Amino acid sequence: MLDLAIWSVGWWWQYGGGRTIRPGESLETPQEKEAREARTKKLLDDYRHKMGLDIDPELKMQCEKVIGN
Repeated sequence: MLDLAIWSVGWWWQYGGGRTIRPGESLETPQEKEAREARTKKLLDDYRHKMGLDIDPELKMQCEKVIGN
């Protein structure tokens, strides 16, 4: 039983498969790329807002003046 477990673990990678990407071949269409980037931007914006990382540009400028940057 132990030999079988070692053999099966040693050969798991042979059954994985995957996609072969050739030079010049695109992974996604321009529309899919645009949708993915928009989704990522929205998720990041939501995270920044939730964590309180959104700072009003005018307030940031006033704070930098006070600090001396």
